[in-house]
Amino acid sequence: MDTKFLIVSPLRDSLPPREDVLTQAWGELPVSYVLDEADLNEASYMDVKVNKWEVNPIWSERYGLEPLIGVEFLKGESLKAYLQETDLAPAVDVRTQRLIVVTLDEEGRSEIDGLLTKALVRVLAKSGQCYLVAEDLTPVDEHYFLSLPSAGALKRQLEQGY
Repeated sequence: MDTKFLIVSPLRDSLPPREDVLTQAWGELPVSYVLDEADLNEASYMDVKVNKWEVNPIWSERYGLEPLIGVEFLKGESLKAYLQETDLAPAVDVRTQRLIVVTLDEEGRSEIDGLLTKALVRVLAKSGQCYLVAEDLTPVDEHYFLSLPSAGALKRQLEQGY
């Protein structure tokens, strides 16, 4: 099962620039990304990953392709469509709120990919309510993220290959 988080945030709260989001989540780690708009407030998606192999080549030997973290920014009609198609969704006011869907594919992932995903979610969830999607919808708050290593600690783990 994929790791999935949902974040409900007010449309009036602007999302920070992509560079700031990624730096706050992961520090100066090398990343690759694809997004449809440079401004996250206008984007509908961003696929992103940390290029672990650039930090330590053992990552490509161990795991091959690195999984992408998919981020969807839903508002208006795309949000209405998502809410109609899914069984597990929080209450969202489609007129005044956006839903950010963060998904990590389970295929080819390592434990550190889960930590990198949570670090990204922590940054994106600063101005909203966050939920973990599993068997049900579980609200998570800042306490959920307290055990996450710092960006520097994540970098050290990547350098050491675990």
